[in-house]
Amino acid sequence: MSLQFEIGYDFRLTSFDGAQISLKYHISPNIALRFGGGLTSNINNIDVNYDDYYYNQSHISEPLEEYNHEFYLTSAFLWYPKPNSIIKLYFGLGPRASYNYSKDEYLYSDGYKESRWHEGWAAGLNLSAGCEWFPVYFLSLSAEYSFYGVYGENTRTAKTVQYETGLIAERVQEKSKYFLFRGNSARLGLSLYF
Repeated sequence: MSLQFEIGYDFRLTSFDGAQISLKYHISPNIALRFGGGLTSNINNIDVNYDDYYYNQSHISEPLEEYNHEFYLTSAFLWYPKPNSIIKLYFGLGPRASYNYSKDEYLYSDGYKESRWHEGWAAGLNLSAGCEWFPVYFLSLSAEYSFYGVYGENTRTAKTVQYETGLIAERVQEKSKYFLFRGNSARLGLSLYF
């Protein structure tokens, strides 16, 4: 089993393939399974105070929130055709999926508050090809190129309400579906085996 990292600019270790953690498990010299995943969550609480001289109101205070959550999951079946070579070539195939949800609110000085939501998911397949070299038995360096295709759906909703009365002034909802095919740039990786 190994932990995988990507070698970024200035030889800094970063997350591999966008995942916060990536594990690889060798079932045999020819076959390995790779699992990666990540969860990011950002929450900001904002206190807004303003004076509305037009309506002769002052110190309107409203706690607003901004938050964003994203979940990412990937796995791959890796095949090493010649596992005894000094530089081991491998090919990979596996599913990938992601889900994200975000919301933010805006308070305007004309007495209206706007809330926006975004929810989206995507799922598809990832193809990869690479090579791995072991300078020592517990550490390997790899170079990998991958290509993926996903189907996804997004929903965006915006609602504007009058601040004092809570009456809805406007509500807009957009739904979209998409297919995305993308090649990742070649990545350099480092794996620590244990």
